[in-house]
Formats: sequence, C-alpha cells, structure tokens
Amino acid sequence: MDRHHSRARMIYSLRRLLRNDHPFGQPNCDRCVEFLTATQRIKDLSCGAHQWTSLPVTGIYVSNERRSRRFLIVGYSNPDGPTERPNNLCYCVPLLLDRSVPGGGFKLLACFAPESMVPLSKGLYLENKAVKEDALEDWFRFCGPLERCFWPHETGESPECQGDRSELDPEWERFARAGIFYKDSIDALVKLWSESKKEIQDELNN
Repeated sequence: MDRHHSRARMIYSLRRLLRNDHPFGQPNCDRCVEFLTATQRIKDLSCGAHQWTSLPVTGIYVSNERRSRRFLIVGYSNPDGPTERPNNLCYCVPLLLDRSVPGGGFKLLACFAPESMVPLSKGLYLENKAVKEDALEDWFRFCGPLERCFWPHETGESPECQGDRSELDPEWERFARAGIFYKDSIDALVKLWSESKKEIQDELNN
C-alpha cells in the first residue's frame, strides 16, 4: 500500500470516529471553502473522462432538528470501473453560514472536513477477479483530487487533470463504456440526489 492509500485509510478511520461529533460541519475549521470558490474549482477539475459537478440542496431536516440544513452534492465520474456503466461517486458536503464577517454580513462556506462529508453512492472495483465495493478506495479517489485542488501546499501535488494524457482523444474521452456521456451521467446522478431529500436525510442519519 503506498503512502496515499495509507493516508486515505487514516483519514477514513478518523472520519468514522468523529462522524457523530461534527455531522454538519465546523465553520471555523481549516477545511472550509467559500461556496462560489468551491463550486468553480470543482468544475475546473473536469478533464476527459474525469468529470466533476456539484449542486446545492436546501431544506434537509435531520436528527429531529427543527431547522433545515444546506448541503452541496458533489459528484465525480470515477472512470476505470469494471462495469459497463459509469462508476460514479457522490458525496454530501455541509454548507454553513459564517456570520463572523466584519460589518454584520456572512459568507456561505462548504465544509470538506472528513468527518462531515457523507457518501451517497458507492463505486465498484475489480479485486481478485470479483467486483466489490470498497469504501476506502471511494474515499481515496474522491477526496484525493479535492485535497490537491483546495490545499496543494499540503499535498505537494498539482491539481491537474487526473487522467492519463492518452485519454484526451476528443472523441473517446466523452463516453463511458456503455456509450453514455460521463458528464451527462454524473450530472444526472447529482440532480437525482438533489431531488431526493428523504433519501439524503436517511443517509445523514445513518
């Protein structure tokens, strides 16, 4: 296991441990990014078969709270899966209002703290000639590019396109194995989740 997977395993374990402490994000943590900055950088990550998209959703009530919460649904096409369909990953990221702005204003923040992000879909991977789910591999593939994008000074890596340069043929790069556009597929999944508030609430409460 290389150092990236070791770090991913450590973060994933920490996330599971702290999930109940900060399920809705922390406005003062070092993993908050301004909403417009986050959505633009996520969009800029798209390259070839590696497509990213995000969509905000409001009105989510969880854990018997009387007030609603805001979230950002973030999706990644996650190519190279063993199935004949896009191997999409989708996570729920808390949106927070930071009211500490001088002058009484506020900022909308997306909190990418590991303990606050909730997976909404699972990828499939080939292991020992069997197709399996792998939550750690999902975490590594999804959060690795976001870390390089938002905090490159910590990772020491460039947030450039994840795909091999040989993938950048203008015709090939747009399609999944079943002839479905990678971009269309991940857009449809994120839109579906944004309209499935009860299902989001169930995942957040698990």
